[in-house]
Amino acid sequence: MFNRGGQEVWQFRDDSPGMGGAIADAGGIAVATDGTVYISNLCHHQILVLTPAGGLRALAGTGERGYVDGLAGDARFDYPGQMALSRDGSTLVVSDEGNKTIRLIDADPAGTYGLAVVRGTTPQELPGVVTTVLAGNYSWSASGFADGPVDEALFDDPRGMAFDLNGNVIVADAGNHAIRSIDPDGFVTTLAGGNGGGVNDGACAETQFDKPWDVAVHENGDIYVVDSDNSLVRRITRDGENCQVSTVAGSYEGYWDGPALEAQFHWPQGLAFSSAGNLVVVELNNIRLFSLSDDTVSTLVTDKPGELLQYPSGVATDSDGYAYVVQKNKILRIDMEGNVRVVFETPDYNRSVGMLNLPQGIAVREEGTMYVTESRFGRVLQITSEGAMSITIETRSGHRFEDANPFDPAGILFSPSGYILVSDVENDAIWKFTLP
Repeated sequence: MFNRGGQEVWQFRDDSPGMGGAIADAGGIAVATDGTVYISNLCHHQILVLTPAGGLRALAGTGERGYVDGLAGDARFDYPGQMALSRDGSTLVVSDEGNKTIRLIDADPAGTYGLAVVRGTTPQELPGVVTTVLAGNYSWSASGFADGPVDEALFDDPRGMAFDLNGNVIVADAGNHAIRSIDPDGFVTTLAGGNGGGVNDGACAETQFDKPWDVAVHENGDIYVVDSDNSLVRRITRDGENCQVSTVAGSYEGYWDGPALEAQFHWPQGLAFSSAGNLVVVELNNIRLFSLSDDTVSTLVTDKPGELLQYPSGVATDSDGYAYVVQKNKILRIDMEGNVRVVFETPDYNRSVGMLNLPQGIAVREEGTMYVTESRFGRVLQITSEGAMSITIETRSGHRFEDANPFDPAGILFSPSGYILVSDVENDAIWKFTLP
């Protein structure tokens, strides 16, 4: 019971939802120095307190799902999860999963009812970010396949990107089964493919890919492509007007190390060159290494049970020899010996919430700042080497881009001059974000 101005209010929610009775899926716990235990009653949308004497009661939340700040007896949560207690025991910090925010249960300043629930700090959106369209005719029906000036060109599900040696932006245009090029003068051309899904080597204009997902450019100018649905690594070589596509790694869908053309990949999605000039390839539950020096494929990290690697997607490398792989709720740092360190992690709630619920791409600056595209919530996150997070851009709610679908970022590319390019698979466009 809560005593609100002399009126008793029944608050402890105990209507036995599908996941249990009085405590339905305890999402988090915190313990005070005096032995008081705080429990997030996740599926009842409440915070409970268990006293040292054994009494269990509601601390905050009506038990009705929603978002309401205010007095503890009026507040509402949406699947409250992990919790932490301040050192002095006066403030309880709650991860309100469904509301995608951090809530505070603190002393009521007025002292009327003892407790108040407020919205806590959330990652702030960086001020002063300038948003422009680099290429693509973003609209509700923008997908297509057309070369030409950047404001007339059409893409279909653009994914990974890389700069070539001439400053052109190379784009894996997955839906068009093509590799596209955006030149510095603002013109889009098809470099290879675009002839429907399939697999065919030879002259670039006649070749076929099947959902090319990412690209990387070698220091000699060759372009490497992860041809995802074909489970292959392809290479584009150019010599003047002569442009050729060849398969350089992979044979059939599967998992097998060895000579490059005998090796097998399973739905590769990301690739990047290591500082030693070899290709790091990210696929389902495996991180592979394609050594160009001896033309072999080996495994850097494998995780068949899916405990460490859970749907890894984007990969970026740094000059110190590390590969950074983004996945469901973690960013992993991997050295070329296969040693893995988790450098950033958020709770895996598996309820379409969290900061890294469906990350797609990652870019790393020299000083260690990481930029991650987060598809589920339509945002680009900035994470410093100290672990401080901020939102570079967020557009899922409010439709920042009028006339467009919700922002769905995938590939990300950091330019030497400081701006960020992001491929938007929902609007079939390439966005340019100029940082303050």
